[in-house]
Amino acid sequence: MKKKKLFAVLLSVLSVFGLSSCLDDGEFDYTTMGAGFFSVSSSVYSWEFEDEYGYTLIPTNQSYVAEQMTLSDRYIYMMYSWDASTGVTANNEINVECMNLVPVKRESITRAQTLPEESANAPVISVDATEGYSFGCFKKNILFIPIRYWVNRPSDMTQAEWSNELNAHSFEVYYDENYDPVSSDHVGNNVMVLHLRHNISDAMKDVKRESAYVEYLSSDISEALTKYRTAHGGNNPNEIRIKYDRNITDSGMDKAASYLNESGFRYAEYVQWYEEALSSEN
Repeated sequence: MKKKKLFAVLLSVLSVFGLSSCLDDGEFDYTTMGAGFFSVSSSVYSWEFEDEYGYTLIPTNQSYVAEQMTLSDRYIYMMYSWDASTGVTANNEINVECMNLVPVKRESITRAQTLPEESANAPVISVDATEGYSFGCFKKNILFIPIRYWVNRPSDMTQAEWSNELNAHSFEVYYDENYDPVSSDHVGNNVMVLHLRHNISDAMKDVKRESAYVEYLSSDISEALTKYRTAHGGNNPNEIRIKYDRNITDSGMDKAASYLNESGFRYAEYVQWYEEALSSEN
């Protein structure tokens, strides 16, 4: 049954299976590529990443991982490779080589009430899949949202100045159970709309934000999902979309317009697949 569960884990990643190519000497190369979201576990000496099925991925290139991470990071998106012929340990551990790693440094809890208008003073370029970033989920309740927005990032900026720039931006998400996306946005009754607010603490200062930057925001949508199910006969939404103030030409709020992203996260499909993968071990 463990093999069944492992197969489900591998299918759950966003890019899967470049399995077994024949080498010149007739042997097989069992190197497998994978990618996905993971929770972070760390100590002073090592990093480990757990998937939502209970498997622990241990990077063999710990020094590279340490360069990308801080001890406060709770989630990551990682691309990796591993030798499928080595199997899985008795403790459900897999040794992998980390090829690319993106820490999810922003966190939010999706509130179940409308936020005031003044909680937003800056637009967003996009929350659609872009530059290799796409929506994701973890254990049904943590939604990963790709956010592309305008920043001030001149070539001579110091690391401290760049940290201050990122810290000046904040994002909040809320679910309004009284908002009707069917009449307001002309979408199906099975779409849950979350509203995103972007605020810049120094927006009144003369700061030129002319560079596009993309990162992940993780948001706990547990309360929002409970509210949605209550209003929809206990059913999950088929899809989750984000509505936000959008400006794709510059960082000015005066030219921004309310926008619902075209392609969201297919939540019902994800839940069905996730639960089937978990039950396959029984």
